[in-house]
Amino acid sequence: MNDNIKSYYKRALASNDYNVGKGWNRLMSNLCKNIIALDSTVRFTQVKQKFGELRVYYQEGKIAERRTKIADLVRLAEMSSTAICEECGSFDCVSKDTGVYVQSLCYECRKKLL
Repeated sequence: MNDNIKSYYKRALASNDYNVGKGWNRLMSNLCKNIIALDSTVRFTQVKQKFGELRVYYQEGKIAERRTKIADLVRLAEMSSTAICEECGSFDCVSKDTGVYVQSLCYECRKKLL
């Protein structure tokens, strides 16, 4: 886990189950910032990569009227992750097919795996 994100958003990311590549740090930072601005009681229970996409699981916060907006933000981040290299954060030629695992990787990071 990236220590900067974990320490900055330690209340939201109380779970130790945070397993994504550093390339998605900006995406997660923006997601945390936007969700905390809506409801600071939201807690992420698990953040991971699955089939080349970000997966975010969370406990809903106390502000009921903001739950739909928070769910929309999570869905947007998950969908956006498919266009961002999970290793380096590049938007250039991101593909999920690495031949070994399903990951969202740019051409350069994909070459390193092969």
